[in-house]
Amino acid sequence: MSDTFACIALDVADSRKIETAKLEKQLQRLKEKLNEKYSDQMIMSFTIRNGDEVIGVFRRYADGYRALDYILANSREMAVYAGCGCGEIHQTKRIDVHTSNSPAIIYAMEARDQYLKNNRKEAAVWNKEFNNKAFFYGSPSFPYQAVNSQFYMIRSYKKKRSKKQQQIINEINKQPGKTYEEIGRLFNYKNPRASISNHLRAANYELVHQMEKSLAELLDVLQDGLEGKT
Repeated sequence: MSDTFACIALDVADSRKIETAKLEKQLQRLKEKLNEKYSDQMIMSFTIRNGDEVIGVFRRYADGYRALDYILANSREMAVYAGCGCGEIHQTKRIDVHTSNSPAIIYAMEARDQYLKNNRKEAAVWNKEFNNKAFFYGSPSFPYQAVNSQFYMIRSYKKKRSKKQQQIINEINKQPGKTYEEIGRLFNYKNPRASISNHLRAANYELVHQMEKSLAELLDVLQDGLEGKT
């Protein structure tokens, strides 16, 4: 069996309403951040195509999922359609996103253009409450709707978090070695440890963390299975 990959193809919604210079600057900044953060996990770094699209290819499905989650959380004022296609890449050494007919790239573009932009019910059900739209897609042997359902649950829990809860979680992610007591002092709480614990409980922090871990594990198992490695 052939190796498979995860391609992310995103497009800016209503890009014609954004000043060209501003759009180019925002996409360039996003592309640079993504490549700086994920270049070691990719076989093709993110590149800008047709002025308002960004495309990149990952070795592992799970890394593609993590990058997609990062994109949705960091697109700032841009609303995006983001497809993640899982499948084969015919030429891994030299990929031309303009002409490639590799399944992973085709699936990513179909997820974005046919399912998300056309608001097809298979994708719409997971995206009604979000400005940024995302959809995983692949061959019939890839249970993409199972992946979409779990990703939707993760996003739903995160969307309900307060600004303060998200600030605390961001600080924990930036400084994983710090205790709740130390994190609480950064926010000047009188009872640092208890205050952080209460915020994290209200944010369903541990539940979401386990869901994220489970989704990454599921994607690893699916990819290894499709590649005949299990």
